[in-house]
Amino acid sequence: MKPDFIVIGAQKCGTTTLCRELERHPEVGLFPHKETHFFSFRYNRGLKWYEQLFDGINGRVKGEGSPSYTTGEFSKLAATRIAADLPAVKLIFIARHPLERLPSGYTQLFDSGLKPGTFEEEVRESPKLLPASCYHARLQDFYEHIPRESILVMFLEDLK
Repeated sequence: MKPDFIVIGAQKCGTTTLCRELERHPEVGLFPHKETHFFSFRYNRGLKWYEQLFDGINGRVKGEGSPSYTTGEFSKLAATRIAADLPAVKLIFIARHPLERLPSGYTQLFDSGLKPGTFEEEVRESPKLLPASCYHARLQDFYEHIPRESILVMFLEDLK
């Protein structure tokens, strides 16, 4: 079974919070581990493998959330794959004020097992920290392949 929607990001912008809120609705079923990473890291497993992840999930509407789909290294590729494999899917892109996202992105560097420098050094030098807050660029990758009316852009500040 194919999902009806995907929460595509951005990282550290409330994708987990949004998925938890959606999951509270009695007619919505989400992949229980939130992030399948299928269209980024696990595409080689095949579409059948991905569709089986949604078998047995209760809910009239089913979905998943994988913010990796809008990371700089994967956004163009994920957008192309999603458009080809799920032409009817709806996407939800959640963002937050970019300056509010930066400290969360910095903290994630530690969570990823990296040994980052100071916050100031990472803002200047990290190849991922600032680009992750360039939401327009990430969205543009999706707008090139998916109709705008199929993408909802929202802000964490509004969700709160």
